Amino acid sequence: MMCGRFTLSADQATIETYLEENFNITSPGFHHEPRYNIAPAQPIITLIDDGSNFRAGKLLWGHQGGAHSSKPFINARSETVHEKKTFKQSFLTRRCVVLADGFYEWDASKTPFHIHPSGHTIFAFAAIYSSSKLSEGSQVALLTKASDGDMATVHSRMPIMLDIKGAKAYMTRHASMRELKETLTHALAPKHFTPVHPMVGNPANDSAAIFSENLFSHY
Repeated sequence: MMCGRFTLSADQATIETYLEENFNITSPGFHHEPRYNIAPAQPIITLIDDGSNFRAGKLLWGHQGGAHSSKPFINARSETVHEKKTFKQSFLTRRCVVLADGFYEWDASKTPFHIHPSGHTIFAFAAIYSSSKLSEGSQVALLTKASDGDMATVHSRMPIMLDIKGAKAYMTRHASMRELKETLTHALAPKHFTPVHPMVGNPANDSAAIFSENLFSHY
């Protein structure tokens, strides 16, 4: 499973400033507390392009695959998302991005790392959503791709991280398949890999204590 946990540790004021300055979204209408361990089935801050304006809301993490699917998909492979029956329509007409400032992954030795690109406090995951209405009933899956660079030593897959320009290009409704492929290919690269406490494995642990080195001596 990849990606299965991420962070958005910015506070409400920072989120509102980011949305207003970069996407012309004012008074987004939701409350945000700093999050250090966001898990599937939880509401996540999602942006869409409705054809006229960018809009933001909180959607549930986990895209329901269809009537015969036993559980929602939290990820979709970018290489095949435009072909798979489960995701094709969402990718063609319901592309979105999810705000984050890092994600977690476990390496082969089960050591958890917090990972983020260089020079970006907040970035956007490329994603798709399930419903034509931006409401909490909608569901989201994050797009992944094959890992490259240092990330390949941690895990074989990684989420697709976009800067502001890339996020806008990905969400636009008139983007061609060639343009989308180019945007997803030229995504942000993971640069910082910080070992964190194993307590991150429990989604109930959602605090900055995950990053506290002195906790390691107690386990």
